[in-house]
Amino acid sequence: MDQAREAIDVVHAWAAASHWTSTPATRWQYSNTNFVLAGLIVEKASGMPFWRFMVTRVLRPLNLQEMLNLDTDRDRMEPLGYMRNALGPLRPAALEAPGWYFGDGEMAMPVETLLRWDISVMDRTLLKPASTTRSRAR
Repeated sequence: MDQAREAIDVVHAWAAASHWTSTPATRWQYSNTNFVLAGLIVEKASGMPFWRFMVTRVLRPLNLQEMLNLDTDRDRMEPLGYMRNALGPLRPAALEAPGWYFGDGEMAMPVETLLRWDISVMDRTLLKPASTTRSRAR
């Protein structure tokens, strides 16, 4: 994850990986790949890059500021993480290369902004009420 990747390349690499060894519906395995696919669908349907769609259609309408794009706003990231190999000294943890966050964790925000997002979901202020109801149906 130390090389920049395009989202579609991440999907192709995941699909080609050797972990596809079980019969469908016989084993559970978590993956963020569906979020990457959803981001690619948003790009195709909207005709704009995923982050631009998020800014123009979600973040601005909800007046959510202080959102960070983890691919482009790395210099604003706080706090930085640390790692250690065995009993060695702590070292700054390397962030994933640009493109790895696409659709599945591309944005970060302060707690206050996250709370305002949560309130917008509870108050149903982004989607039309019928869309919200449909999105919650099983």
